[in-house]
Amino acid sequence: MIKIKDIVLYIMLFLPISTLFVNQSITNKLIFAISIVVFFFMTMKNLKRKEFIAIVMLAAEFFISIYITGTLKLYNLNDIFYLPLWFFMLLYFKNYIGNFQDTVLEHLNVVKTAIYFWEVLFIVLRIISPSMNEEFSHRSASSAFLIIAIVWYIAKMTNDKKFSIHLIIPLVAIFILQVRTYLILALLVANMSYYSLFKKKRYYYITIIPVIALTVFFVLQTSIGNRFTNVTESYYGGVLATITSSRSVFWEADIKAFISSNNFHKMIGNGYNFIYDINFKSVNTYIWGHNDIIHILITNGLLGIGVYLYAFISFLKSIRRRNYDTKLFYFVVLTLTFGALFDGLYHYVCAAYAIPFLFAGTLNNIKNEGEK
Repeated sequence: MIKIKDIVLYIMLFLPISTLFVNQSITNKLIFAISIVVFFFMTMKNLKRKEFIAIVMLAAEFFISIYITGTLKLYNLNDIFYLPLWFFMLLYFKNYIGNFQDTVLEHLNVVKTAIYFWEVLFIVLRIISPSMNEEFSHRSASSAFLIIAIVWYIAKMTNDKKFSIHLIIPLVAIFILQVRTYLILALLVANMSYYSLFKKKRYYYITIIPVIALTVFFVLQTSIGNRFTNVTESYYGGVLATITSSRSVFWEADIKAFISSNNFHKMIGNGYNFIYDINFKSVNTYIWGHNDIIHILITNGLLGIGVYLYAFISFLKSIRRRNYDTKLFYFVVLTLTFGALFDGLYHYVCAAYAIPFLFAGTLNNIKNEGEK
């Protein structure tokens, strides 16, 4: 009989594959809906008083934000579900992260097959329909990042260092897609993989500086490297806007909009369409915040920030109550913080689903392959 924890794992494995077909988004929306339902009911089974208060806050914020928006004709209908998914996913793994390794080991062959299938599928799609990947480059890069997180976790959990070779194809995919933020995220996880290779950690510290130097030199020789160094182009407000791909421009507009809001909207937010309208005025594109804190502040207000941080901090506390590797823990926190602040984390479901794999990899309970 298939258990809920198995369904959760299957969803997390299928999502990066379906994301490569993101222009056929009905599949992803179905996965999205199933995820929220599963995480919601599993959270309700182990509900605590503080969590109940947070759920009441989430529900109140949800309905008030829809009311403020004044319409269900949203620029991105998924916006109303991202925060609930983030909240219930993290509360689910807060309670079940201790059993996550056993679930993965029980389905280890399925997990590896999903990785192999993603690798082959990306290569095939790149050959027969490269625009499919390029048109939705950030979504495709987020799926590659999730695969990287899973590969690292499997290699560390099973103590199978050779399995790390499967980091190559998703890393190459991100190079091809030329998404700078996900390249940095991927390299941060690659650093964690490199750290995990050494039983005697002093060898990591001795070699990491030349490895970083060689990595930077290599990246700068590539086309994506040019996107880091080419700051002569000036659009939407100068060199800084070029470096940040106009983020600095609409972030400034978003922050000003938040500051100028009345206290009610500071607390509750301005609804789901407001930030898109503000950003359109700034950069002539209906675009979301590309920063979790800014996007939630504008959309859901301080109440939304409270819900977002409560779920994440509660999850972090559940990790820190266990036997974990401190260095890896802070590597993961750094990686996810960078993603949340410079591209957005909770908007990219694949990136959000990398969280349990990354933090489970910090736990000091490695087993050999096949051991239960």
